[in-house]
Parts: sequence; C-alpha cells; structure tokens
Amino acid sequence: MSTLSIIGTILAATIATSVQINKLMIDFNATFKADQSQTTNVSVIGNLGDISPEDKLRQAEIAFDAEEYQTMLNIYSYGDTESSAIRNNNYGYAYANGLYVEPNLEIAELYFDKAIALEFEPGYANKFRAIMCQRDFERAAALLVEWNSLPNHAILQEYFEVNVTNVVGITLEDFCHNFSVQEQIDVLQSLKEDEYLGYTVQYNALSNTVIGGYYHTYELTNMDTYNNTDSRIITEYIYKHYKSGIVGGDLLNIFARC
Repeated sequence: MSTLSIIGTILAATIATSVQINKLMIDFNATFKADQSQTTNVSVIGNLGDISPEDKLRQAEIAFDAEEYQTMLNIYSYGDTESSAIRNNNYGYAYANGLYVEPNLEIAELYFDKAIALEFEPGYANKFRAIMCQRDFERAAALLVEWNSLPNHAILQEYFEVNVTNVVGITLEDFCHNFSVQEQIDVLQSLKEDEYLGYTVQYNALSNTVIGGYYHTYELTNMDTYNNTDSRIITEYIYKHYKSGIVGGDLLNIFARC
C-alpha cells in the first residue's frame, strides 16, 4: 500500500472517530440537560421570566404535584417570588421534608419565619412541627402563644382541639393565657408518641444510640447471672422507642397553594 493510501486511510478513520465523538457529546449533553431540567412531566408556560409571580407559583404547584422538586425550587428562585408567603412556606417545606435538598430544619425555619412575618398560618404550622421534631418544647410553646394571637388561627384551633382538648380537656385559651411555661411544656411533651416495644435479652450492656433516625433509650429492668461454658452474663433490658412523629402531624405539614 502506498504512503498516500495509508494517509488517506488514517484520515478517514480520524474523521469517522471525530464524528462518533461529536455524536456522543451531543447525546450526552442532551441527556444531561434533560436530567438537569427534570421537566419531562411538567407543563411550563413558555419563558418563566415572562409570566407573573402568581403564574410562577402555580407552575411550582404543578411541579410539586408531578414530584418534579428541582423544577419547583428553580421556579421559586425567581426574584419576583421572594416576597410571597406561599413561596417561602413551600421553600421551607422542601427543606423540612428533604425534597431535592438535604433535610435541614434550621434552614426550613428561616423560610417559615419569612412566611410568618406575613402572618401566613401554614408557616406557623410548619415551623411548630419543625420545632417539635427537635424536641424544643419551650420554643414550641412560645410559638403557639404567638400563633394563637393571629386573627385567623383555624389550623391551630383544629389541631389543638383534636389532640389536646378532646383528650385531656385543656383548652387553647387556658394553654395560652393561664398555664405557666412549665405546664405548657408538659402538655407539648405529651404530644410526642411513645411506644414500648417489649423485652430484649442482650449479653452486653446497651447504650443510648440513634438507629434509623429514632432515639432509643434502654432501661435496665433486671439482671441474672449464671455459669455456662462461656461464663457470659445475661442481662435483660426493656427499651422505650420514641417515634419521630407528632400526634396529628398531618395538619402540621402543609404545602401551600394559590
């Protein structure tokens, strides 16, 4: 084969390889953009920059319903939605529930505070739930008193009646105006669900630990020793499992809509 033929063959192969690489890059970029946009199931109206803040909020609701949380957060990132109580409540909701972002109750509370500054009741409900999940009962009690001062606090009234008044007879009025801080804390502590899971036998002492997000507290109930080939000590424990949920918590986890 002549030198010219060899060069021609190499050149043809190089061009073919270049075409293949370019095609792969085009395919990759298309796939990457599709993955990034996450809008395959969401009908977004044209250029979001050209629509009103109210329409952006509605598009964010469509994204939420389609579980396209990245799209939802992208819509909320537009500057003309930042003063919306709905937008700030729902931004906090995303952080509280880990929707496309790492769960972070502290960041969630910052957004709920922006909604609360506008006396938006779902913001109070969501912040109360976030505080209760952190077991900060004194701060939760103070928020309830503030929440109760709103002209409209229907969510709080319903939650309190179902989970407190109808159970132990304490009214929201008594809680907010007649109870000491410690009495308020005692009421809120009772809203955390406790579940006893029975006895377990272990060879070694157990310590407090966190498993799957739940706090496990082990209490020694009795101990018995006997001699066997291993000379091991059998210790019997009963443990109390604190759930992370709050009684009636569905009323306190609100994605707000227009």
